[in-house]
Amino acid sequence: MFATSRGLFIGLAFLALCGIVRASGPSALGADGPAREYADKLMFFGQFVGDWEFEMTATKPDGSQVSGKGEWYFGWILAGRALQDVWIFPGAGQPQPRGSWEYGSSVRFYDPKEDVWRLSWIGPVRTNIGNFTGRMVGKEFVFEGKDRDGDMAHWVNDLQADHFQWRAEVSQDGGKTWKLIQHMNVRRVRS
Repeated sequence: MFATSRGLFIGLAFLALCGIVRASGPSALGADGPAREYADKLMFFGQFVGDWEFEMTATKPDGSQVSGKGEWYFGWILAGRALQDVWIFPGAGQPQPRGSWEYGSSVRFYDPKEDVWRLSWIGPVRTNIGNFTGRMVGKEFVFEGKDRDGDMAHWVNDLQADHFQWRAEVSQDGGKTWKLIQHMNVRRVRS
């Protein structure tokens, strides 16, 4: 019985984080907007709160490619000090490519001590976990970290208010060369 209860608790906790199940009364997870103290900095990603859709092409390790459409949702959490996004590929009503799907979530927050954004990604279907640090590099916003294989990875965003380009790249030679593994065209569906 303990394993069943624990599994149910973990499942409900994950659903609550994704905003699917809400606790009654005040919730520490949901927030109506950014915390006042760093509202200007928080709105850098706060402008993306809402519903998005994307078209993606991903390159598998064997070099084959998978393309399709997905969904991406952004919302405020933790008293407005962080944002959580939920990423779904393929999206509702889309064919499910064999071995190429993922549901995941990121929590991102502004770190005023370092003047950077921090992001933790969890992809439970493929057991992906990553921690990234982000900042502007020229006209692009770049999150840098390591992938689950220990290779350098970065996520690059060309951000606009109602659409953006997103790409994921990995380097196996310490950043001398980069290999594109994902590219997405993302557009806003609803604020």
